[in-house]
Amino acid sequence: MLVHRLPVPLDEIIISSPAVMRGDLFDLALTRLLEEEKPVLPLEIVLGLSDYNMRRSTFYSSGGKESLAKLVPRVITLVDTYMGKTQGRRLKDAFAPGRSKTVNRYLFQRAVYDPSFHGRTILLKFIPYREYKPFRQYITQLIRCTENKLREMAGFKGRLKEIVLLPETQALIERFIEKEQLQARRTSREIQIDTERLASLQEDTEVVQRLLTVEYDEESEGGGEAETVYSELAERRSWRELSSSVEHSPSKESSSSGIKEAEDMGADSAEEWQEIKAGLQPVHLQVLSLLLSGGPVVKELASLAAQHGSMPELLIDEINDAAMETIGDLLIEDFTVMDEHIDLVREIIGEQLDEST
Repeated sequence: MLVHRLPVPLDEIIISSPAVMRGDLFDLALTRLLEEEKPVLPLEIVLGLSDYNMRRSTFYSSGGKESLAKLVPRVITLVDTYMGKTQGRRLKDAFAPGRSKTVNRYLFQRAVYDPSFHGRTILLKFIPYREYKPFRQYITQLIRCTENKLREMAGFKGRLKEIVLLPETQALIERFIEKEQLQARRTSREIQIDTERLASLQEDTEVVQRLLTVEYDEESEGGGEAETVYSELAERRSWRELSSSVEHSPSKESSSSGIKEAEDMGADSAEEWQEIKAGLQPVHLQVLSLLLSGGPVVKELASLAAQHGSMPELLIDEINDAAMETIGDLLIEDFTVMDEHIDLVREIIGEQLDEST
């Protein structure tokens, strides 16, 4: 792979070999991963950088395994991106040991080959992150902070102590985990099955099955059985149609309630928007105000988010989450307020300005 440049990810080879996890190839793979625009470190590599083994924690073995394995690598990517946007330097810059390392490795150990093609050795240059104590300590803090937030959301007793992170970094991680866990709960909702309807369909199926298996012969006894099955099916259908017509037949009460419901639609809509407003923080209203200004707002949004220890994407996701919970629709898409909601968003922002004055 190192000689022929085969398209095989080096991190996959490292993960599959415990011996390599302790060698120079670990740092070589990590150096390459951290150079990517949005580095995604495999969990095995993250744990190889940590002084804390989360797999030995009680929370991990008591149901937190899946969420930790999923979120820890994503938190590393999140913090790296956040540092790059707010500080102008990423993890590889902030925690670089200050020196690179070059080693001379044999190409094929314990193998018979012709060295005239590629020589006997190859020079590997990498940054020894794994040995750099400040970097290991920071990764450890990110892992412990992630686990603490997951413990809190799961109602798990006990918290990990001695977590030292900047307040804005810790707030960013906690916001991200809250958002991800909320989304996970939504997608894992169980499908509701109408058991009565299912039983009715099953009975109909049985009747039809009986009908199809009866030999219809007007001169034989089978004809009588077929007619019986036909009449049973017709009776079941007539009763269902009758009950359905009764349930859906218009009455004075239902008509009046329908009229009242139509009259109250405006009020209900207003109440929904008040609920959205109540679920938003002042920073969310500032985001909406910037998006409605009409000009380029990327820098302003980044600055606003940094002041509140967050990122523009996270703030927008929080606004959309509040909208989805209330009206079942997004307010913002591609950093633009949806056309159908612009007027109501302006009303909310206007009310907020009136209240502040």
